Amino acid sequence: MIGEDITRLKENEEKLRRQVEELERFKRATIQRELRMKELKDRLKKVESGGGSLDKEKG
Repeated sequence: MIGEDITRLKENEEKLRRQVEELERFKRATIQRELRMKELKDRLKKVESGGGSLDKEKG
């Protein structure tokens, strides 16, 4: 009975560890997407104001 409890505890810990890793990957991807969206919005504003083109900026 104690061995089963320990096994179940270890399995639950591993499941939680995998879920945390998945959430961390999702968070990183979301942050990267938001940063890219801001970059694109800034470039679009620059183009709309007549100060640039949609080509990739150099530098």
